[in-house]
Amino acid sequence: MCVHLRKNGLENKSKIIFRPLFLVVREYPKTPIFKKKEEENLANRTRKNRVAINLTDEEKEFFEQKKEEAGAKSMAHYIRKTVLEKEIYEVDLSPFYEIQDYLKDMTDYLNQVAKQVNQTGILYKKDMDQLKTWTDELKKKMWEVHDILR
Repeated sequence: MCVHLRKNGLENKSKIIFRPLFLVVREYPKTPIFKKKEEENLANRTRKNRVAINLTDEEKEFFEQKKEEAGAKSMAHYIRKTVLEKEIYEVDLSPFYEIQDYLKDMTDYLNQVAKQVNQTGILYKKDMDQLKTWTDELKKKMWEVHDILR
């Protein structure tokens, strides 16, 4: 459907193209009863505080996608549902950092031993014992983390 626009009696040559397939029009009754109920709903509203946040386009798109996946009626409903109904956990990652540091020290030592073996062709027993000790210690640390996560 095309509509010609007129402004001050002069015809404008631009056209507005309406695609009714995508146009949603809701008509509400214009009775005083409806207006009165609407005013009562706003007056008795339980959520009177408003919170506004600024998002990038990517963040907004991500929120919209998550809202659709959750089947929420509106963005406000989705945010209330995710914030108020979910438990928040604070995770202490220090045991993982300790294991990471320990593993780095182990691999540095292993590289030194490998370089020495490649140069001399000799693998010393003390180097093997040191690597075995560190491997056993690493296993203990990993089991400690495993026990924490249970």
